[in-house]
Amino acid sequence: MDTVECLKKEIVAKIKEHPKQHISYQHFMDISLYHPKWGYYSQNRVKLGKKGDFYTNAHVGDVYGTVLAKAFRNEVGKWRSSQVSKSSVWKLVEMGAGDGRLMEQVIRALDGFEVSSDELEIYLVETSSEHRRIQQERLQPMSPYPINWCEKVEEIEPGEYTILYSNELVDAFPVHLLEWDGMRWLEVYIREDNGEWIEELGDCSSEELFHAVQELPIPSQVGQRVEMNLLANKWLQTLSTWMNSGSIFTIDYGVSMDELYADFRYHGTIRGYHEHQIVSHLPDRVGEVDLTSHVHFDSLKQWGEKYGLKTISHQLQSEFLIKQGILELMPSPTPDPFSPAEKTRRAIKQLVHPQWMGEAFQVLVQTKDTR
Repeated sequence: MDTVECLKKEIVAKIKEHPKQHISYQHFMDISLYHPKWGYYSQNRVKLGKKGDFYTNAHVGDVYGTVLAKAFRNEVGKWRSSQVSKSSVWKLVEMGAGDGRLMEQVIRALDGFEVSSDELEIYLVETSSEHRRIQQERLQPMSPYPINWCEKVEEIEPGEYTILYSNELVDAFPVHLLEWDGMRWLEVYIREDNGEWIEELGDCSSEELFHAVQELPIPSQVGQRVEMNLLANKWLQTLSTWMNSGSIFTIDYGVSMDELYADFRYHGTIRGYHEHQIVSHLPDRVGEVDLTSHVHFDSLKQWGEKYGLKTISHQLQSEFLIKQGILELMPSPTPDPFSPAEKTRRAIKQLVHPQWMGEAFQVLVQTKDTR
């Protein structure tokens, strides 16, 4: 039995265990993506880049990490100029680092900025043992800084100042799917029938979800679907509780509440990706498809404020990168289209152009200050 059949059998077993013979989308996505043996993120297969299922910002040249490192250095400079104590040590944490490419770029840039190894501690929070292996092979031979790995951020001793960042992490959190019936929000469930996944509607699966959906704007169309990312709420609460002082950079693709009910999002934003193609979000070959949903940035800001995190900036990626000086890294044009300079020019254009990544991605910066 191959991994796909093993995972399908596991999902069907969970469905049969439920009194109503169904499971939520959140449960379905959680098993499909994170099952320790057969889940998408647990498997030893290429997921990122040209040979994988999707690209991230870090796979478009090396400039993204350079600009991020500059932003991090600026935040550390602000902290140092305002702090009472004389401590200069700060922690840098990446959550869900994938293949480690972005952290590699950040490390090279910080080293180029002459950030001392005596002042910086680096941590990668990664639940996938396969990803940890890939990250360690990439980062340990090249880093001038000590690097530590853990599965939960709470395993890290809180420092005086921390910068924590994630790139396309929150979109990979399993979400609940809701549908408006004209009077109330119903949850969309999944059951199995003769080897096929079938959707059905029912009451919210928890009191927490029921109360959370009351905060959603009422849509104008019956049948409108929307996701609720309760795990993102808990994630921010955990980070705020754990962090003494610092900044959280969340980089992802997403929407505002005003954009949530656009006609082309009538069926919600859950998507399946395989080999750079959009496929069914209820795939037959579970475990081989990346399942994601758009991040609701307004919710992240509201939840963050509730947990003591102040929103410093929320920008389109193009605005963030330009403000941080990415255009200063643009080389002069050369006649050779395959030269390193031309590759860098194309990378910068792809990252900031509104029809490419510039407006598809957003950057949210939240801070916690305990002084």
